[in-house]
Amino acid sequence: MQQDVTGATATTLRPDAPAGQLPNPGVNLFMYQVTPNSAWINADLPTRSSSGALIQRPVIALDLHYLLTFYGSDANLEPQRVLGSALRTLHARPIITAAMIQATLDAAEVEDPQHFLLGSNLGDDVERVKLTPLPLSLEELSKLWSVLFQTPYSLSVAYVGTVVLLESEQAPQRALPVRVRHISAVPFRRALIERIVDIDPANPLPESIEINDIVELQGSQLDGSVSLVRVGEAQLQPIPDSVRADRMR
Repeated sequence: MQQDVTGATATTLRPDAPAGQLPNPGVNLFMYQVTPNSAWINADLPTRSSSGALIQRPVIALDLHYLLTFYGSDANLEPQRVLGSALRTLHARPIITAAMIQATLDAAEVEDPQHFLLGSNLGDDVERVKLTPLPLSLEELSKLWSVLFQTPYSLSVAYVGTVVLLESEQAPQRALPVRVRHISAVPFRRALIERIVDIDPANPLPESIEINDIVELQGSQLDGSVSLVRVGEAQLQPIPDSVRADRMR
């Protein structure tokens, strides 16, 4: 930005700050609103078990809305020139990369008023923060500036940064270690009953089968590790040694 407008700087103050604190020329970034991110709002659910115990760290996903206000000499079109320089840069590099974040952390010093940045782990988030312009109408901009008491309007645009993930410091209790490991594989086989036949064709069973009647079930994959026949709510065991892959009694 300084290459386009000599002496241009950037600040992060309220737009109604004293004029001597605002850049001249330059741009001021002011976060005026925070909203939940609709795509990530339920990404961490459930965070607790049915007993209320914490099973994973709660994470809140936020979109940050910024007002970019441009200052300088109107006679020299400095606000417009700073706007053009800033928007061109944001359009070319709309994603805040991990390298950008690390460079900012490396530049921060313990004596710096912004030393709190040293503890930031924004660069480790699974999502990168993306900056997108918001097409606010003149009416919406007027309402936004109206909350700044007795502050004259200056050339400004709105941007949204999405998504910022804030993770709770409350950690879930770690599960107990596994003492014994076993690996087993059981193929899924679905038993299929194709027909029910009489054992003795000379003495056919009546249409209604009663208790103690013996029938033969024919089909496929009937010889499971455990073979049971369910009739209504009752579970019946086949006759020992009668179970085959294609039939049972």
